[in-house]
Amino acid sequence: MMRVKKVRLHGLFLSLLVLVGLYSPSAFCAEWKLTPDLSVRGEFNDNLTLTSFSHNSVWGTWITPGLNIQYSTEILEILLDSSLAHVNYFGDKDDEESFTNFYFPLSVKYAGERNRWNFLTSVIRDNTLQSELEQTGLVLDFLQRMVILGQVDWAHAVTELLTFKSSYAFTDVTYDDGVRVGIFDRQTHSISFGGDYELVEDRLQLQTTGSYVNNHVPDFPFLSQSLSLDIGIVYQISETLQTTLSGGPSYINTSNRDSGALRRNEDIAWIGTGSVTKTWERTTITGVVSRSLNPSGNGQLLETSRVFLSLSQELSETLGGTVRGSYFVNDSAGSGGVSNSKYWDVGSSLNWKWSESWTVGWSFLHRQQDRGGGETAKGNSISMQLAYQWSPFSVSR
Repeated sequence: MMRVKKVRLHGLFLSLLVLVGLYSPSAFCAEWKLTPDLSVRGEFNDNLTLTSFSHNSVWGTWITPGLNIQYSTEILEILLDSSLAHVNYFGDKDDEESFTNFYFPLSVKYAGERNRWNFLTSVIRDNTLQSELEQTGLVLDFLQRMVILGQVDWAHAVTELLTFKSSYAFTDVTYDDGVRVGIFDRQTHSISFGGDYELVEDRLQLQTTGSYVNNHVPDFPFLSQSLSLDIGIVYQISETLQTTLSGGPSYINTSNRDSGALRRNEDIAWIGTGSVTKTWERTTITGVVSRSLNPSGNGQLLETSRVFLSLSQELSETLGGTVRGSYFVNDSAGSGGVSNSKYWDVGSSLNWKWSESWTVGWSFLHRQQDRGGGETAKGNSISMQLAYQWSPFSVSR
């Protein structure tokens, strides 16, 4: 019941904002745009759940209709990029799965003379080996999950060079039958304040952010609280080369019950991010190194170290490809649990836009998880996708 009330409150708040924008004087010069699409994908996966135990290969099909809705005026922009995916895996009795995922992220941006507001709410149903694995690099059991997110950002231009920023976000994650395999529902609240200062206009920016994050796992039970300070710069070295560097300390307080006894732990972790992006006429290279704190379905707070590299190449006007790789190392922040867990993947994709509306894509992904103690799991997948995008339907007034 509480979850239903939260979703209704988020929806009511966004609805009021949309109505204000729709009936404001600046909204009379507005444009609606609707773009439907449909994709069909076939997949072969030799280790769907990325297990180190005996397993068989599976085949999979994905049928995904989508709808992109945009509404824009001089001061208001609304974007709903929704999709529904019916997924079916077959070929192994233990791994036969049939389920439906959906993605409904709604973004509302309001820009005044000195103030900017950004509201984001999303309802997502996927599985633990999709977005959660991409974020943490920690392999959990193959489980369906529901994610409800609400976030509001506010930026106020104090001067032409100085901007004050604040943000609040709430995330609720529930897993299907997770307790059976040691995966627990969780809730996260986060709030941050900071500022951006243009040291060199349009080229060098100083950023400072202070944040508080509360992560609660009621069924475990587990509670983590962190206070962080992040100081960084964004440097546009040239039109084709940009770098970012930020970091700072994070004070972590965790508590959980073990055999009825309450265990508390305090620690200080250093978190940060560095990235470089270089573009040429047809090529883009991106590199990211980061260390962050991430809540996990295993009822712990993770210190996640990550390295990411990506190379994208336009081979022609209709043909493009990407090669990318990620490497993760995870340790539990605070009391016990995960220690030196490693995960890495390497993937490639090729896309051919053979008409205005039709696109064909091929992809390959190799994944490997090292849990320590000589336990290693490897998996490979190959997929082909056919996608059709209708021409946008637009209305202006």
